[in-house]
Amino acid sequence: MHACGCVAMLTFISWSLLSPDPFAIVRHNQLSWISRLDDLILHLSAFSVLSISVCSLCLRWVRTLPVTVVSALGIYAVVTELLQCLVAGRTCDPADAMANAFGILCGMFVTVQVWWLCQASEKASQQNA
Repeated sequence: MHACGCVAMLTFISWSLLSPDPFAIVRHNQLSWISRLDDLILHLSAFSVLSISVCSLCLRWVRTLPVTVVSALGIYAVVTELLQCLVAGRTCDPADAMANAFGILCGMFVTVQVWWLCQASEKASQQNA
């Protein structure tokens, strides 16, 4: 189920980054405030959540965080930003790419910290038992 969530998130982020006007469908309803949020915050948030999801999936399955996964997320962030110059109404913005990369790093940091805390708590409970 977690893997399906990661794929769904990746699909949604790809659609958002590579469609001409991703907020056209929400412009005139209760979610119209989303279109007014700062673009960099949206990039940072989306890639943080994606990174948390993918990194936690790796930590759950592999019990370690492969550098290839983080590298793949970084490449994905840069490639989608570069592809935006081919989409009508979109621009390739280096600041957005930096926000994507920073979001990936923030998500990875949060995931690793939570994982370490869980591991330490698990070891402490085993020692007390």
